[in-house]
Amino acid sequence: MARTDKTFKLSYNESLNLCREEKLPSTIQGLALALGVSRTTARKVLAHLEKNKIIERNDGGVQLLQPVRGSDFYSPVLTKPTREIAETRFFNWLLDEKIARGARISESHVASQINVPIATLHQIFVSFSRFGFLSKEQHRNWIYHGFTRELADTLFDFRYYCEMSALDKLVDLPEDSEFWQHLDAAQQLHRSYLDAPEESSQNVAEMDAAFHRLLLRYSSSILLLVNEAALSLIFYFRFHESWREHNTERRLIALNDHLEIIDALRARERSAARAVMRRHLKHAWRSVLNRFQERPQIS
Repeated sequence: MARTDKTFKLSYNESLNLCREEKLPSTIQGLALALGVSRTTARKVLAHLEKNKIIERNDGGVQLLQPVRGSDFYSPVLTKPTREIAETRFFNWLLDEKIARGARISESHVASQINVPIATLHQIFVSFSRFGFLSKEQHRNWIYHGFTRELADTLFDFRYYCEMSALDKLVDLPEDSEFWQHLDAAQQLHRSYLDAPEESSQNVAEMDAAFHRLLLRYSSSILLLVNEAALSLIFYFRFHESWREHNTERRLIALNDHLEIIDALRARERSAARAVMRRHLKHAWRSVLNRFQERPQIS
């Protein structure tokens, strides 16, 4: 996604928050200042709000035509940070090119193949090397080691702790937290897919990762902030081992689990949310163990 496109989507989401608070400026200049963007982006945001019949502009200012719904927001999948985009491209490259464990890879070659800055890719490689996923050689070359059972054990233990702790914090968030707006958008995205899974263009792997990242980011976990690379590896592993298999039943179960978690969070039912998450993660880990039994070392 181009930087300008991501800026627009983030700005549009923030403008919806302003609409909910009835604080949307009536002028392009005012909106540009409120969002911290250019007049061009602000003009585009206002035009999109009008096109979607959320507001109407007239001589008297701006009139809100309908309440803002969760489905009006762009999905977190479409507004994810630059580093996350680069990681996803790198992981897809590993899978598409069928890179084998022990292979030597070059930063410059990979960066040109996936169209990301070398500096960004270097930072990603360094962070992943701390977990043994890669190891450094000379001249910005690296050895790809992939996943071992030991690494998988460590990452999933970390994931379990972080996600269960996140639920405890999320149920206590105030109603005006922007988390609930993003949760509503995620819920709508899930329902749209489940209503017609064969017709949907949504990438289920990205929906799954975006949902779990949403929960973790708004839980303000210090562990997560200093271990963002671990989280990325977890989702790559999940994508590698599950989502690339066209198992429709597994996908439907996972997405329905997400909806149950959303309902429990919305109802502020801590124990219910934890019970579903525990079942959800247990199912994911069982599929991982099955894969290791089939193939001891994962490329």
